[in-house]
Amino acid sequence: MTTLLILVTVVSLAMTTGLFLLVVKLRREERLRSDARVAALLEWSADPAAERPAAARIGAQGPPWDGLHVTPVPARVAADRRTVDLPLRTAPPVSELFAQHQRGASWGPRIAVAAGALAVLAGIAFTALPGPATPDGGTLAATAAPLQLLTLRHAAGAGTLTVSGIVQNPNGGVPRRHVVATASALAEDGSVLATARAPIDIAAFGLGEESPFIVAIPVSGAAGAVARYRLGFRAQDGSVIAHVDRRAGTEPLAQK
Repeated sequence: MTTLLILVTVVSLAMTTGLFLLVVKLRREERLRSDARVAALLEWSADPAAERPAAARIGAQGPPWDGLHVTPVPARVAADRRTVDLPLRTAPPVSELFAQHQRGASWGPRIAVAAGALAVLAGIAFTALPGPATPDGGTLAATAAPLQLLTLRHAAGAGTLTVSGIVQNPNGGVPRRHVVATASALAEDGSVLATARAPIDIAAFGLGEESPFIVAIPVSGAAGAVARYRLGFRAQDGSVIAHVDRRAGTEPLAQK
C-alpha cells in the first residue's frame, strides 16, 4: 500500500509539472503574438507613404517625367489630395487585438482547479490506504499480563465448600469488566464433582486494583469425596483469563 501511495504522489507531481509547463508555453506564445500585434499597429500608423504629397511622389519617379511642366500644388491642397492605400482586409478594432490575450488569462483558474483536484485525489488515496495493523481487544487481552492471586482460603460447611481470596489486576494488564471466579471440587482421581462461579466484587476491574471474591461450591452428598479444588477466572464472554499464584510463601505458578 505504501508503494501505491508513492506512485499516486509521483503521478500527481508529474501532472502538476506538465500543466505548469503548458501554462508557461501558452503565456509565452500569447506574449509573442501580442508583441507582434503592437509592432504591426506601430508600423501601420507610421507608414511614410501616407504622409507624402502626390506632387512629391510624381517628381520622384525618374526620367520618364523629365521635361514635363509640373505646376506646384499648394501644401494645403496637396494635403487634401493624399494617396490613400486601401487595405485588402479590414483591420480589426483595437479592442479585439487583445481579446485573445484576455482569454489566455483564464488558464490561471483552470490550473488552480486541476491542482486542487490532484490534491483531493492524493488525499483520497492516502485515506484509503489501511494504517498499521493494531491488535483487537481479544489479542490485546491474550498478550496482557495475567491476573495475580494474592490470597486464597477455603472453608467446608454443611454441603458447601466455600473458596475465597483476593485477586489483583496488575499494571501490565488491561482494564477488565465483570470478571468471574470459577471453582471446581475434585475427587481423588481428578474427576470434577461440582462446579460453581461468582463475579468478583469489583465490576470494573482497573489496572493495579485488588478485588475480593467468594465462590460457594455445592457438594452435598459428595462432601466426603472432595480431595481438592481448582480455581480459575473467566471474562464476561466466557473466555479463560490466565492468572498467577502470588500468595506469600508459595512459588509463583501460572494457572488457567
